[in-house]
Amino acid sequence: RGLAAAHGAGMVHRDFKPANVLVGTDGRPRVADFGLARMQRVPATAGHDRALDSDEVERGPARESKLFGTPYYMAPEQFDGVPADERADQYAFCLALLEALVDRRIFANHSVSSLMVLKQATIAEPTFDRVRPRWLARLLARGLDPDPAKRHPSMTALLDAIAEGQRASSRRRLALGLGGALVLGAAATYGAVAPGITQPCAGSSRHIEALWNSTRAAAIGSAFAAAHPTLGTSSWPRIAAAIEEFGARWIAGHRSACLAAHHREQPPEIAAARTRCLDDRRERLGALLEVFADADAQTVIGADTALRALPELTTCADADTVVAAFGPAQDDDPEAVAQLEQELRRVDVALDLARAELAKRGIDAAAAIADEHGLLREADAIAVRRGMLLHLTGDFAEAQRVLEGAVLDAIAQGDDRTALSGLAPLVRTTGSAQLRFDDARAWARWGEPLATRVNAPASVRAELLSAIARVEGIAHDDAAIDHLERAIALLEASDGSSEVPVALLQIELGDALRARGDVEAAIARIGDARGIIERELGGAHPDHIAATGALGLVLWQRGDASGRALIEQALVDSRAVYGADHPALAPALNNLAGVYTDDGRYEQARALLRGVQHPSARPHQRR
Repeated sequence: RGLAAAHGAGMVHRDFKPANVLVGTDGRPRVADFGLARMQRVPATAGHDRALDSDEVERGPARESKLFGTPYYMAPEQFDGVPADERADQYAFCLALLEALVDRRIFANHSVSSLMVLKQATIAEPTFDRVRPRWLARLLARGLDPDPAKRHPSMTALLDAIAEGQRASSRRRLALGLGGALVLGAAATYGAVAPGITQPCAGSSRHIEALWNSTRAAAIGSAFAAAHPTLGTSSWPRIAAAIEEFGARWIAGHRSACLAAHHREQPPEIAAARTRCLDDRRERLGALLEVFADADAQTVIGADTALRALPELTTCADADTVVAAFGPAQDDDPEAVAQLEQELRRVDVALDLARAELAKRGIDAAAAIADEHGLLREADAIAVRRGMLLHLTGDFAEAQRVLEGAVLDAIAQGDDRTALSGLAPLVRTTGSAQLRFDDARAWARWGEPLATRVNAPASVRAELLSAIARVEGIAHDDAAIDHLERAIALLEASDGSSEVPVALLQIELGDALRARGDVEAAIARIGDARGIIERELGGAHPDHIAATGALGLVLWQRGDASGRALIEQALVDSRAVYGADHPALAPALNNLAGVYTDDGRYEQARALLRGVQHPSARPHQRR
């Protein structure tokens, strides 16, 4: 925090290292020795290739052939004569912290000339293998990137990401405190018990096995292959593994909650709320598997998105959050409420999969239950889903009206969770779809207060930041970049099992950088994200196709002919996945039409743009 405070005052330390961190008698660490903070660094020269010790510190008045500071902890760009800024301090901080965590020097006993070469390369991944938790390893790796543009936006952003990771890890340790099986059906992690003695909480796995087992997996795999022979066959092993991983984490969380209750480690109201939360997560998985079992092509296409949308299990271990969200029911008819909540889970799955007709049936069924039993408190939750459906089907004005009413009423009723759930859809409907930028910004400002009040997880906060970033991008406002960087930092600190959500935000950030004219930075962001998506999801996945189109667009903008080939490939691959007339073809058609327009091939561009017909598929990649 001392470095961040110095940066906030416009000061760069330029010589941060462990020896310049002093611990006072009160136990507080302090950053010391700002002797070089205001001095201008002189560019490196050939005279530095002599074999100086890497810890040698050159001090005194500026002289042209001197390095100022400690070469060992200097950022790579400083060896190239680039004046140090706060990103150089960030590099030094991350290097010092990494060494403390792995208990060894990273660049041991190297001369300055060797360091100049070594620091131009990315630190090898095995170096970070001993760093736990893994989210911290990713944060440090980013802070140590040889390219300062790829590091964290600021020390404050890095420290906020670490703090968020610590909070998430605390919740996760409570949820998974007993170890957690890695595969379904794993043996209990609490040791053997004597024959005839019943082990407490040994039946957690049965709750998942009733939903997910080898027979169910084989049936859904066949349904996927029949619905979309190409994508369904290639994606199903990965999807099945993700379901098993979710189930294993649920079992571990359930055992932890059960044992906490068994040993009276928590008050009864917390234990009961944890159980209700886990029951909700299990029922949501069950609703998803129901739709998977009756899969159509759209289900296969959206399966990964729907899996990533499963509610976070760590929330069920956060005492304050779980009691607020899953406290004792206050309804006169709990059976009717349970029936309505199950319909809403099905609706959520249908919306995640863009299955409009299925979502409409569920919303109508939920509304009928609410009307029949007088469940007025659930009206806003139903309305939020109806607004999302209206957006999906292209009725943006009505979607805005419904969502505004639901959000305002939920706020008035003190139902902050429902209000927060409607904000991101409302921002998208108002700003991205109808270009009412000021209205969207006004609604987005409600996000942080509501998220703070309900202690919303990182994924919810990141979704809202992404929604307003999309609006700012369409409005040609550089605020989009800040929103996306904040969203990325939140997700990187949350230690999710998949890197894809961060990669998708990196693509959006790359697109925002491209629109601002930072073409090289955009290429780096999108290229890295495309590689992550290909590794995790495969080259035929829709997310990889979108990344291919985005990379092609920015390469074309730079004047690179390879960009055209990627844009054309994205359209070919999109048609292979979606068919000839699907709304999701709009971005690929729009991008290729832009290339044709730049070439003066106007008739061909018009022919492509006539394929962009569906109102809910408004292209956003090309501005």
